[in-house]
Order: sequence, then C-alpha cells, then structure tokens
Amino acid sequence: MDTSRTARLFLAMNAAFSLVCGGLCLLFAGALADILFAAPADWQSLVLGLLGGGLILFASSLAVMATNRFVKKS
Repeated sequence: MDTSRTARLFLAMNAAFSLVCGGLCLLFAGALADILFAAPADWQSLVLGLLGGGLILFASSLAVMATNRFVKKS
C-alpha cells in the first residue's frame, strides 16, 4: 500500500470518528451532561454542544486533508 494512501486512509477514519462523536455531542448534550457530571448545570450542556461543533469543524478539515492527493506519511 502506498504511504500517501495509508496516511489519507487514517485521516479519513479519524474524520469519520470525529464526525460521529461531534454529532453525538451536539444531539445529546443534555443527556451526556447528566451522565458525565455529578451535578449537571446549564453551562455544561452548552460546553458539550460547543465541543461537538468543534469536533465537526475538525472532522471537516481532516476530510479535506484526506482528499488531498499530495498528503504524505512523513
């Protein structure tokens, strides 16, 4: 397997995982705050929503890098 193809494959897998985690954080921010924190507050679900949005932006930048043919492993 070509090294640039391997690097692009792992970038795409990381993008997919980040997109799923970010989507779950956005959709279920309140439920995740109840699970993660002993005394949930309103700001915690807001922070989890912002985290989800950041993960989706990160996933989009990874997807752009994964589709770039000039990405190399080194």
